[in-house]
Amino acid sequence: MTSYIYEDHLETERLITRKLILEDDKAWSTFFEDQECVKYLPDYHIEDNLARAKHWVERQINRYENKLFGLQMLTDKQNKEFVGMCGLITQDVDGIKEIEIGYHLFKKHWGKGYASEAAKLFREYAFKNNLSPSVISIIHVDNIRSQKVAVANGMIREKRHTWNNIDAYIYRITNNDTPL
Repeated sequence: MTSYIYEDHLETERLITRKLILEDDKAWSTFFEDQECVKYLPDYHIEDNLARAKHWVERQINRYENKLFGLQMLTDKQNKEFVGMCGLITQDVDGIKEIEIGYHLFKKHWGKGYASEAAKLFREYAFKNNLSPSVISIIHVDNIRSQKVAVANGMIREKRHTWNNIDAYIYRITNNDTPL
């Protein structure tokens, strides 16, 4: 994994990204109101939705500042609506530094292809900038929707793994496996 300046304002056909700022916590707090959205996420023992959102946003900002990448806000280019988050995250899996593609969308945007579109954007970004020879997604074994996004992103289920006390699958794609 090489050191690289993590860019934002990346674009797909329908989405644009930007790094999070502290003031995004209020908008993101509504994500935590839907139990189906957060079903597979750690709660960090924080019950208040605004406090959870603040913690979440601060974690991403800390990642940016420490060159560990971080999730970015996804905005619909047409209507400027906050769709969710996606991005690269440096993770430790069995003592090995890996780059993960993570994605979380507001429920009203599920089923529209936004997660797959954003995940492909960050996969291409990682490989174009030679950030790593492979990228992963760590997905709870029961999270079928996210597993479908990983498969749509060309990833293959590599193994079942306990990661941060979560029963998860590790999905991976290498630069050589990238679909044309």
